[in-house]
Amino acid sequence: MLRIIARGLVLWDSIEASEEWIDDQVPETIKPYIFTKPTEDNVDYEAMNQAYCNIVAGACFALGLRFAGSGDEDARDAVLQRAGAFATLAARPLADLAGRSTLETCLCVCLLAAAMIMCGRGDVSVLRVCRRVRARLAAPGAAAAHPHALTHGGQVRCTPRITHYTLRYTLHTTY
Repeated sequence: MLRIIARGLVLWDSIEASEEWIDDQVPETIKPYIFTKPTEDNVDYEAMNQAYCNIVAGACFALGLRFAGSGDEDARDAVLQRAGAFATLAARPLADLAGRSTLETCLCVCLLAAAMIMCGRGDVSVLRVCRRVRARLAAPGAAAAHPHALTHGGQVRCTPRITHYTLRYTLHTTY
């Protein structure tokens, strides 16, 4: 994740507000092993899937930095699409290939990126995703938690996103 963020900082002007740009950050050597059932013994599928998730999250964060405070809807949509993919993937059996904690961390990074992009705008679509993710925690005293509930750390990482995206004049980019 850090490597992709650093790459985005170095290649600042090459960052594009699109899903294709995020996909282009994933090396071709990883793409054939993304969330597929293990078939080869000489491939570490867990490492491949964790690398993929972290690369995508890093690309989303770089996108968030590049378009911070701009309200760019294409950037927001690209990041929210990835956040939705991480949230949906956490409920599937293949999620164990990357690890639920990896998916949770990457989801929270994507939410932070979306909040940075829409900072000060009060965008409803970002709030909707944040609320949906936060709702995965069972209410206090409930008999059973949501089967894919966020950990306490995930809740702590998710809650400030709601605040970040509604604050005015906190993030802004200069071109």
